[in-house]
Amino acid sequence: MLPYSGIPALPKNIEDMHNQLVTLGLNDVEAITKRIQKCEAWVASVEETEQTGNPVEYHNALALPAVSCTVNLEPIQDLHGYDKPWVGGAGKNLVNINSFTDVSDVSHTVNNNTINISAVNKTYAACNYGGSSNLKFEAGTYYIKGNLLSATDLSYVRLAFRDSSNTIVAGIYLSTLGNFASSITIDVPCYFSIMISGSTALSNSISVDELIISTTDVPFEPWENICPISGRTESTVTVSDGDETSADFTISLGQTVYGGSVDFTTGEASVTWAAESFDGSSSAGWSYVSDYGTVSRFDCTSVVGKVGGNVISNYLKGGNDASIIPNEDHVYLHGGYGYLIICVETSRLATKDVTGLMSYLASNNLQVCYELATPLTLTLTPTEVQMLKGYNSVSSEDGDITITTYTGDPWEAVTRAIKKVTKKTANKKSKKGGK
Repeated sequence: MLPYSGIPALPKNIEDMHNQLVTLGLNDVEAITKRIQKCEAWVASVEETEQTGNPVEYHNALALPAVSCTVNLEPIQDLHGYDKPWVGGAGKNLVNINSFTDVSDVSHTVNNNTINISAVNKTYAACNYGGSSNLKFEAGTYYIKGNLLSATDLSYVRLAFRDSSNTIVAGIYLSTLGNFASSITIDVPCYFSIMISGSTALSNSISVDELIISTTDVPFEPWENICPISGRTESTVTVSDGDETSADFTISLGQTVYGGSVDFTTGEASVTWAAESFDGSSSAGWSYVSDYGTVSRFDCTSVVGKVGGNVISNYLKGGNDASIIPNEDHVYLHGGYGYLIICVETSRLATKDVTGLMSYLASNNLQVCYELATPLTLTLTPTEVQMLKGYNSVSSEDGDITITTYTGDPWEAVTRAIKKVTKKTANKKSKKGGK
């Protein structure tokens, strides 16, 4: 195969291509002409091809800068708290004693890190974590630790995992007061329950302190439902041939961007999300509105006109439907009116006013990321994304990519023509020399 350097420039037409091949000493005009005609369509097929995904793949790209490359920048958030607390967070406490619910004749209270459970009129009862419709624990091995402070009857105290049909999958009995520790393996998703009964068959009560369920054996720490949000100061695209060759192309965003998109080629970024933090240090813009069931509503008008609707938070459930303010959670957030609305369970407020809210926020720092009503435009330094010859896999950890590049490499057609003409010419010469 002749090296590319043997050809001075990409042929502009059949005549030019013919002359280049003749210059290289390939004088079989008939063979040259036929090969050129067959590959002319290939040469003319070079085009701009757009794909979207992450990664995107090209199997026949030119080794040229991409025509355009845009990356979607999505808000970065660890969402473990929205569905399954601390999923992927090895060493964290997976059990939230504040989410236990009473079953049948069971009642319970929570005081700091201690859960007190009483059962009457039943020899068998359970205090559920989430219930069978909310299976918090995936199949695996878990470490259970805690301190059984008291029990009126130790004849039956059991900590158990139950599956979706409410069947006990695995558990441990607590037969003595004091600290307990055990590991349990479950092979199906489960929820967690504390079961008590007594020899009297009528009543029993227990107190369990510092209960922890974790994926590794670690000291106690309270469960928390925090999903921190972070932004980006740069975005990176990686181009790889799927083997050994790869290159990173990075564009600086010039500031922290929480969501939007960036065009590497033009250097233009569209910022569609912004963030605010509330730690109770400033009451500016806050006002108490009214109560809705068991929650109190507060409006934050310091961001009027900024909020486009969708909101996310480090621990509040969020949405953009202004007509829905649910009270099943102690906090709720939405931006349906163009500003932020927070609902906090009234019992969690020292006083039902802005001062009470500031006290709550001081202990429960709130981070909010909201979609902007009007996107902002940033002008950045353009960054070329250089493609590789042939196969390319283009990816980014920041979000989906939309990239347009040149495909249908004409040099491949030229190379094929040269190889075939060279072989045919060589065969003819060989036959003549053999006569």
